[in-house]
Amino acid sequence: MKLNPRVIDEYKYIHSCKFNEYCKLEYNRLKDKIIIKPCCLVNPINDIEPLVWDADFFVNNIDYCINEYSKFDLRNLSKYYKGTCVYKTYNATGFNTLCDNYINNKKIYRLENSTLRNCNLFCIMCRNDSGRNKKEDYIYLKILQETYGKYHIATTCVGEPFTLKEELFELLKTQNSGQIDILTNGTLLTKEDINLLSKLNVNNNIYITMSIDSDIPEVYEKIRQGAKFEVAYANLLELHKAKLLTNVHLVIQESNLDTFLDTEKHFAELGIVTKFIIKSGDKKLVEGLDEETKKHIFNTELE
Repeated sequence: MKLNPRVIDEYKYIHSCKFNEYCKLEYNRLKDKIIIKPCCLVNPINDIEPLVWDADFFVNNIDYCINEYSKFDLRNLSKYYKGTCVYKTYNATGFNTLCDNYINNKKIYRLENSTLRNCNLFCIMCRNDSGRNKKEDYIYLKILQETYGKYHIATTCVGEPFTLKEELFELLKTQNSGQIDILTNGTLLTKEDINLLSKLNVNNNIYITMSIDSDIPEVYEKIRQGAKFEVAYANLLELHKAKLLTNVHLVIQESNLDTFLDTEKHFAELGIVTKFIIKSGDKKLVEGLDEETKKHIFNTELE
């Protein structure tokens, strides 16, 4: 499998722990709070600063809030969080639980802005029906505007970043020095959009990850309801051709359990790395696979 260096670097990154230099931001609509997490699948059980902030205070004091979080002793994390590691690293003892080896974060390098829930699809493993929220749009864009260029930004979210395509493109046009990862289902992009992204990628700083769970049209459309496979696949190829694509995210689930390895092989033949995602509710599904397959999923190495 021959991959360009930026893809190899990203591949190594997604298979390593990132607690020490990473935090994730989420927005709780009901409480109007910004939640800072050191990883994805754990949730605060108390509104304790510096883990949880009033949304208005946070967006007006982003640097201060992140700095306060960076001083938090993550060894105390178990008092406020519970869950399992997002990477669910598999080894001889099975799936690891939440890591205990925390240290103080001295400097935040990577910031994941996951405050947006707007999406154009209704995927069966997500069922995002939260609807449009103007304040949420404002918070998401405000955080991007205030942090892009200061941190390695990821726009991972429950929703779809390109529902705010014009605003996102404007940010990339005005600030092209920051490193940004955009996770997208890819269905809202046009060929013209991809050409524009390619032109804006003058510093090789725009990384696109595309969520696509099957290369079989009927399986893909069953999972990603509201999407057309031919549109998503064509955009996948265009992003890869434009050297914007770093990898694809494939959610392993009942619908693709018998075919996901074939899909990975297909993408590998194109030079595209697959990162497997396991939802908490599907953990037992994956544990039922044979040992060789589990080790392949969680310990894949470049050949």
